[in-house]
Formats: sequence, C-alpha cells, structure tokens
Amino acid sequence: MIGIRNRVGRTDGYTLKFTCELTLLPKNQLKPMEFMQLSQLKIKIDLNTKFRFLTKTLLIFIGIFFKVHLSIAQTFLTLGGGYSLPWAVQDVPDGNIVVFDDGTRMIDVYKYSLGQGKNYALSAAHRISKSLDVGCSVVYVDGRETTRTVAGTNFEVNSKTEGSMLWITPTVKINLLNERSLSPFIRFGIGIGVLGKIWVENEDITSFGNLSVTQRRLSNGLAYGVHSGIGLAYTFKKDKRWGMFIEMSSINASYGPKRGEVVARIKDNIDVFSTLTTSQKITIYKNSYIRNDNAPSDPEKPGFAARRFYQFSSIGLNLGASYRL
Repeated sequence: MIGIRNRVGRTDGYTLKFTCELTLLPKNQLKPMEFMQLSQLKIKIDLNTKFRFLTKTLLIFIGIFFKVHLSIAQTFLTLGGGYSLPWAVQDVPDGNIVVFDDGTRMIDVYKYSLGQGKNYALSAAHRISKSLDVGCSVVYVDGRETTRTVAGTNFEVNSKTEGSMLWITPTVKINLLNERSLSPFIRFGIGIGVLGKIWVENEDITSFGNLSVTQRRLSNGLAYGVHSGIGLAYTFKKDKRWGMFIEMSSINASYGPKRGEVVARIKDNIDVFSTLTTSQKITIYKNSYIRNDNAPSDPEKPGFAARRFYQFSSIGLNLGASYRL
C-alpha cells in the first residue's frame, strides 16, 4: 500500500487536507499484457466546515472522477471500412438533356453526392467511464465517379465528376450495454475535411467529329460536417482485448474548393495544354469579389469566379475490428 498525505496551504485561516491511498496488486497476479492494475483508489477530503459549499462539491466531484477514471481507463484502436450511398444530394439544373431531330427533348433529373463511394477509417478512443468513450477518427472517402450527358442535334457534352476527402473527426461514443459481449452504441462528432479534391472531365463532341477534352482539378479549402453512427460492438470471450463492430454511419457535409486548375486539354487528339495562358488554366474561387468588365484581364494572372459548394453527404454501412491496449 502506498499512502500519500499532503497539506495544501491555508486560505483565510482554513486548512484543506488531501489524502490518497493506492493499493497495487503483486506482479504475479496480473493478467497478460497488464503491467499494473489499480485495484483500489481511496480519496479522502478533509475540509473545514466553513469552506463554501460549491468548493466542497467541486473537490469531491474531482476526487470521484479520478477514482472512477483510474479504475476503468482503457484505450481502443479500431480499423474499418465500408461503402456509402448519397444522403443529401446536389441537384444540377436541367439534369441530363437529349435533344432529338424533331426538336423534342428528353430531360432526366441529375442528382449526386461526391460522398458516395468507399471509405476507410482508423480511430483511437479512450474510455473515461463505463458507458462513454472520447477519441478521434481519420476517415478517407474515395468518391464514386458520376456522369452527366447533354446532347443536341449537332453536339454532345459528357461530364464526369468524382471527389475525395480526408476527414479528421473528434468523436464521442456512448456504449449502451458495456458490461455485455454484444453492446449497441451511438457515436457522433464534428468533422473537419482536409486534402479535399474534385476531378471534373468534360468531353465535347460536335457533329463534324471534332473532339475536345478538358480535365480540371478543384482543391484547397476546408470542409465541415456532422458525423454520426449507430451500431453493435462485439467483444470476443476468449480474448477480451479483441472485438469487431458493424455500424450504420452518416456524414452531412459540403465542400467549397478555393482553387480550380486545368490539368489537361486535348483538341482533336492534339495536346494543346501548353498553349493555355495562366488565366485559362487557374481560377481562384471566392465568396465575393469585384469584376470590371470594362478593364482588360491580365492573361498571366489567375482568373476569379464565385465559389461553389459540392455535396459530400452520405449514409452507409461499415465493418471493422477493435483492439484494447
């Protein structure tokens, strides 16, 4: 047994005494992978009765918190992945359009979210109570390619769009039945999206067979979103350090790139990228800017355009494994 007794100063003639007692188990009684197990922590607070009630309550709460925290503190690592479908979608005006020779049109609604696709997640969490974990997850979203077609009697434009995002999300996880091998849980957090990228390819075909292909990359800027999930966690009975989980998760977010750059331009099978000026290759997207149509633009400086936001919302199913350190 280790006893610690400490006297903490004086305040207006009143003395606060703090006593802490620890009991450590012998090494030969410890479980595998456990170097030290804290079996008992006693905290005694001796306060003069003239201390204010709020001060007493706060100190007692701190003592109880550390007693509970030290007795159940655990750290978990999880690795998982899954596939997500669009949740909140983005609507493109007019959608897919096909114009026939007689002048009639066929229009299909075109809705998409760049958050649709595969995702891979790695997270670490610390258990601060029997039912509460706090941690941080890193999720990489590899969005699926979406296509759009606008066709007329003498032209056709095919567009392809796909995106990716790396989410860093502080999370809170509530374990509903922590004492059992199979426990449902609820998870939520606020995500920050970094390294976001959107790839756009436009293919223009005329009735004379002329072909023009332009590829653009949109990047820079942060994304913010709400992440949540509900699922089941299973702990193996033979080795309780290992477990697995299944989860239905959702992300509600959008992303507004701040920079657009043409990375390829092909016209009639000839690479014409080197002929583009800086203003034709690079566009800076802003929330607001002033444009003077009467003043000539500098071809050697980036152009400007209004910032546009793209949906990255999704809902999907994830599977993974967990390990308790």
